[in-house]
Amino acid sequence: AFLPFIEGTELETLFGAWVVDAGLRLLDGWCSAGIALPLSINIAAPHLQQTDFAAWMAEQLKAHPQAPVNLLDIEITEASALFQLDRVAQTLRELRAMGITISLDDFGTGYSSLTYLRRLPLNTLKIDQSFVRDIGTDADDRAIVQAIIQMARALHLSTIAEGVENDEQARF
Repeated sequence: AFLPFIEGTELETLFGAWVVDAGLRLLDGWCSAGIALPLSINIAAPHLQQTDFAAWMAEQLKAHPQAPVNLLDIEITEASALFQLDRVAQTLRELRAMGITISLDDFGTGYSSLTYLRRLPLNTLKIDQSFVRDIGTDADDRAIVQAIIQMARALHLSTIAEGVENDEQARF
């Protein structure tokens, strides 16, 4: 509820830093308990677009050596790369070199530029729940989801359908 109020302020990046630290502490604890679950962390555009984000992230990983980096997924939105595509792509390449996976969140709701899919080093496309919600009754939503899945397969990307809440959606 409070995220819209901090969007575009200095608090957005400070909150993002807290979320990364909390997530890595959680991974540390899970690992200590013998639990290996992946963790996705949403990174706001201003945070990701900082010139030192990858180096900062490397320092966070060093501070949490028990957190298995291969279980960490960074989620970005299309807006994250809108104004600084080359720099963001380089940052994402550096994150992937560390072993972090990268997901493009809410795919299909923003700018949906194929340029992002071509130029950003992604692992996963997350299909927005607005397309999944009515998949059983809306032919257009089914067609969009099928097209996204086929495109992702052709680009060797994984897909996640957000908002699956019933058996019909799961079967599709």
